[in-house]
Amino acid sequence: MSNQLLTVIVPAYNVEKYLKECIDSLINQSLINHHIVIVNDGSTDNTPSICEKYAAEYPELITYVSQSNKGLGAARNCGMKYVQTPFVTFLDSDDWYGQLFVEKMTALLSRVEHYPDMIIMLPWIYDVVTSQYLPWHSKDTFERLFSKSTEDNVQIRNTKECPELLSLEVSANSKVYKTDFLRDAHFQFPEGVRWEDFRPHFQLMHCAKEIIALKDAGFYYRFNTNGQITAENGKTRLDAVAVFRDTLVYADRLHFTDVEYSYVLRWICNYTKWNLDMVNSEYRSILLEQLHELYKEIPQWRFQNYLNTCSPKRRKETVM
Repeated sequence: MSNQLLTVIVPAYNVEKYLKECIDSLINQSLINHHIVIVNDGSTDNTPSICEKYAAEYPELITYVSQSNKGLGAARNCGMKYVQTPFVTFLDSDDWYGQLFVEKMTALLSRVEHYPDMIIMLPWIYDVVTSQYLPWHSKDTFERLFSKSTEDNVQIRNTKECPELLSLEVSANSKVYKTDFLRDAHFQFPEGVRWEDFRPHFQLMHCAKEIIALKDAGFYYRFNTNGQITAENGKTRLDAVAVFRDTLVYADRLHFTDVEYSYVLRWICNYTKWNLDMVNSEYRSILLEQLHELYKEIPQWRFQNYLNTCSPKRRKETVM
């Protein structure tokens, strides 16, 4: 493993329908320059036996770990304990990579003078219902922010000179992280709540001094499957309030610039509307009350600054 570049952590919970396709995409890469850590998060279906079979067949390539059910954040944190490579990324067990993913990642990193803190990828969405491949939500913004990145020139960005990076889709899986960068930041995913990608998106993007892009990663995100967080409409929607508050605490602790803070508010506003649209009637009034209390804690000038800088309807920023 000492010569490998990347570790892919795959949390797995009751995904027997899709798990084989996910693991097959990792073991059939055109270049084997990676290691796979699969964390079974207390599955009650056939997931454990599938994992055990692959781990027995590919002992040099796969590390298999099993734990009681603790949630996605805890499963990712467990997997990070086994990382011994310069870079790490996370792949949900119902998603998959194209055959050239590792080869493309290796080629990109061979073109930089030293390793960046983070690599942002541009996935494709696969809609299970329509069987269509759709562009990633923030594709246009991604391509504009990294428009100068070519085969001969790897464009390096960070949120200090380009805070609009924070407007990219909130997703841990669309990023590859330098392992030492995560360890130096003492990073852990939130545990015991949903929406565990929210705070890490802002925390790590803010802390990263050098961010580069892999435009054609060959990463496929499966959408409209049963059990996805995005489809839930009950009590777990209330987790959003704790996640928002946690993110705002980190924004203060890490001394976000006013514009960076405004992008946090932009996503909080977006997620607020989405959660209120999705939550069922039993929890809507509770969620609304908790959100109201949270919004009262935020100084009004913060919202005015948001409107004057990065509101989608009143954005005044220009991209360097």
